[in-house]
Amino acid sequence: GEAASDDPQGEAMAAAVATAIAAASGAAFAAGPEERCVSVPMNFFAVLGLRTAMSSASVARCYEERLAAAPAEGLSANALDARLEVLRVVAGILGNGSTRDIYARGLKEGADADGLVQEVPLRLVPGVLSLLQEAGEEEVVLQVGEEAMRGRAGRAIASDVAVCMALARCDLGRVAMGARPPDVVGGCEQLEHAAHLLREHGGTSLAPRLLDAIDTTLAEMKPRNVIELLALPIGEDNRHNRDRGLKGLRDLLWSREGAITAAA
Repeated sequence: GEAASDDPQGEAMAAAVATAIAAASGAAFAAGPEERCVSVPMNFFAVLGLRTAMSSASVARCYEERLAAAPAEGLSANALDARLEVLRVVAGILGNGSTRDIYARGLKEGADADGLVQEVPLRLVPGVLSLLQEAGEEEVVLQVGEEAMRGRAGRAIASDVAVCMALARCDLGRVAMGARPPDVVGGCEQLEHAAHLLREHGGTSLAPRLLDAIDTTLAEMKPRNVIELLALPIGEDNRHNRDRGLKGLRDLLWSREGAITAAA
């Protein structure tokens, strides 16, 4: 006991190694005995935007960049605190060559396509999802977000999770509309899901500007979306989407008639 207390650097290193070993086995984040956890596939290098062969200086620089890139709107103070806590754990493991090597070996030996599965306490899930969404892991965000919502997440956490999922949906919508040729139907579906998430789970108070932007884009894209839905081949496979197109066309005609009546 006395020898350990005389070597605080040794104690710190031992603690860091223990954390890295825990991370390599999927237990990077400490949870209380009664705390619900959610399984999250994540790659710590990807969270910081790093390749595995990086120096400690590069880790520190990417950590500072992630800190500076914290969302200005959309997440609660608790979610931003969770994001910071997760970043500190990630940077602490990757910032030291020895612990980085331990984690990298675990990642190589035990990871699936998205990374090592970590058991994340529910209170930290919004922070993790925020970082994964920023890292371009939209499908993981949606999968984990749905899992978190299935249990009793609580209104506050559910709202933050909904915002992260809505942002992931917006990213997927942007990809769809940016394709050649553009997938307008698929892009609008993603935006519709995003708006529903925000309205259903209390995300409107956290991210009002995001919801406004989604609604504006959907309104602008509606005529083209309706045309593409109605242009789908007639058949059972497309029945639902063609019905949506007919409803959209009626909405457009009614809104046009209302505008003409008001002008008269």
